[in-house]
Amino acid sequence: MTSLYAGNDDLYDVRSTIEWLTNSSPYLSIDWPTYALVQSWCQHPDKLGIIVSTLTERLKSAAPSSFKAVILLQAIPSASLVPLIDALEPLAANTDNAYIALIAKSLLDAAKAEKSKAEEEDAKLKWEEWSGRFGRSAVGWLPLPEPREPEWGWYGMRWVPEQAWWQQQPEVKEEEG
Repeated sequence: MTSLYAGNDDLYDVRSTIEWLTNSSPYLSIDWPTYALVQSWCQHPDKLGIIVSTLTERLKSAAPSSFKAVILLQAIPSASLVPLIDALEPLAANTDNAYIALIAKSLLDAAKAEKSKAEEEDAKLKWEEWSGRFGRSAVGWLPLPEPREPEWGWYGMRWVPEQAWWQQQPEVKEEEG
């Protein structure tokens, strides 16, 4: 019988190791050498696909399996987390285990950032394609930026917090005449 760590990295061993690491046994924990092994497997695209598909299924499972899957998801590059946004949202709102919820929230934030970056790059590519076909305008028009949130802070010579800004109205003196 061969060991799971003997260096035999074919795809069957990758899948069986990930399934074994995320089984429902509460007594099995993921140690650092195993985490490093999974992290090294994530460098290969074919192994990464198997790891992501296996962990996607484990995220839908009950508590021990899904918690172990969240821990292993930290080894995956953030670009591969985008398809898992829907599966990570319930775990990020988990109230039973604050540690797992914290990890899931950080993974969810990273996945959403990657998704927005990909959408931004896609919009640029579409704009370049459109400009290449129909020509660029003389002013080099780009869409207007999104409006920013107002910055609260110093107004004149005194600090004004956000809530106080709306409560204090400036006094207007009427001229007598």
